[in-house]
Amino acid sequence: MARNIRSFHHRSRRAFLAGACMFGAGLATRAFADRPDVREEIIEGNVVYRERMTLPPGARVDVELVDVSRADAPSVTIASVRIEDAHASPIPYRLTYDPALIDSRFTYALTARIYVGDRLLFLSTTHHPALGDEVDTEILVERIASPDEKATELDIYGSWLAEDIEGGGVIDNLQTTLEIDQDGRAGGHGGCNSYGGEVTIDGDTIRFGRMAGTLMACAEAVMNQESKFHDALGRVAAFRIEQDQRKLLLLGADGNTLIQLAAN
Repeated sequence: MARNIRSFHHRSRRAFLAGACMFGAGLATRAFADRPDVREEIIEGNVVYRERMTLPPGARVDVELVDVSRADAPSVTIASVRIEDAHASPIPYRLTYDPALIDSRFTYALTARIYVGDRLLFLSTTHHPALGDEVDTEILVERIASPDEKATELDIYGSWLAEDIEGGGVIDNLQTTLEIDQDGRAGGHGGCNSYGGEVTIDGDTIRFGRMAGTLMACAEAVMNQESKFHDALGRVAAFRIEQDQRKLLLLGADGNTLIQLAAN
């Protein structure tokens, strides 16, 4: 991901303390207060999630810069920032920290969580390097199923929304859907055209027959995604449901994920 880090001189101790975004451990805030001539470092990026949804009112996002050098010990928070009243992905953040707290021998990462009240909605689950040659300032967070959702086990039958097609993602605000019925029919909306056809399911194997659809013309990018979706659908050989994440993974003959969908 693109690196987006810059620095500037701390001009006013009072101005910084009035506008500081730090919370939690507050290590960086105290360091700046004790040393008014310190140089700040800034990390800017986005917190993103794949689900096509807006966040509930009052959602907040916590982003942290953490020391993850020791695998046998909890991470140590270097700096953090909170974004109030977040609405939808992508959610921009701007995190400042004191470089005096950084040791070049150690490993640092960015983490993010999204809450509504005390309930955790999203959590970053992969490593996002914060400093050094490899920097990933786009923090991907995964949805955490609520207790009510966990109580209801998903099966393959129902309505699904495409989140990724062959690792290329999907267009924002364009819904590519798949509905699978117990009577052996499948269909949905490719993004421009509606489609439908037969599907055969046996255990964890699945085969989609030839899909017939409407013949509307849309923007080139929309048509490209729709074509890519149908091409991948024709090569699906198996499926896997991830209950905790409420995802349906359609797999190729080699076991690789062709299409990732979320319960709709």
